[in-house]
Amino acid sequence: MLQIPAGQVIDAAQALKLAGRWALAGQLLAAASADTPAERAAVSMAKATVAVDADFWHRTASPGAQAAVAEATSFITEAAGADAELTVLRYDLEMLRLQRDYSTELFRPDGPESGPGGRDPAVLDELAARARHLRETAPGRRRAGSAAFWAGVIDDNLRGDAASARSLFTEAVAIGEETGDDLLTSYGLRHLGYANDQAGDAGLARQQWRRAVELRQRAGCVPLTLAQQLLVAEATVKDDPGTALPVAAEVRQWAAALGIAILETGAAALLEGAGR
Repeated sequence: MLQIPAGQVIDAAQALKLAGRWALAGQLLAAASADTPAERAAVSMAKATVAVDADFWHRTASPGAQAAVAEATSFITEAAGADAELTVLRYDLEMLRLQRDYSTELFRPDGPESGPGGRDPAVLDELAARARHLRETAPGRRRAGSAAFWAGVIDDNLRGDAASARSLFTEAVAIGEETGDDLLTSYGLRHLGYANDQAGDAGLARQQWRRAVELRQRAGCVPLTLAQQLLVAEATVKDDPGTALPVAAEVRQWAAALGIAILETGAAALLEGAGR
C-alpha cells in the first residue's frame, strides 16, 4: 500500500484548495491515514480549512464544513500537548473559526452587507475582541499579519471604523512583504485599494489592485486571482473597455468551470452591462 507522509498530503491538499478544487482536496485528505494523534490533528485541521474555504466561495454554510470544524476541534483536543506544532494548530483553529463567523455575519441572502446597522453590537465587539486576541498571541509574524488583516475587515466591513481598518491593512501589507507572504500582502492591498478609491485616489487604488492580481497569480490561488481580476475589470471598464471586457469574459469562463457562481454572476453582469 502506498504511504505518503501526512505533511506532504496536507501540502498537496493545500495546492488543490488554492486551485479551487475543493472536492478533490477533501477526497485526498479523507483518504489519508494518520498514525499519531498529532498527525490526525493536522489532517483534520486541513480538512476543516478546505471545507470552510469552499463554503466561503460558494456562499454556503454546509453541514460538512461544520462537521469538519467539529472533528478538527476533537482531534486537536485529543492530541494533548504543549509542543510548537500543536500550539500552532490550536491557534489556526481559532483563526479559522473567526474567519467563518465573520463571513456568516457579513453575508446575507442577497450578498454582503456592510456597516453596523441592523447588527448586534455585542456580536461585533466579540468578533473584534477575538481578532485582537489572535493578533496579540500569534505564533509568528505571518500569523500576526493575518490576524491584523481580519481585524481590519471586521472593523471596516462590520463596525464601520475605516480609520482603524486602514491602519490594520497597512500593517498586514508590511508584514506580508516582510515575510514573503504574497497572499497576505494581496489581501491588504485589495482593501487599501478600496479605502483609497473611496477617498478619491482612483489611480493609487488601481495600482494596488493590479499588484494584488500579480501576487495572487504568483501564489497560485485561482479563485482569489479571478476575484481580483474582476475587481480591476469593474474599476477600468469605462476607461479601457478593450482590456477590461476580455478579462471579464475569462473570469466568467474560469468561474463557471470551478463552480464559483458569485464570480460568474459578477463577470456576466459586467459583460451584459457593456452589451457583450
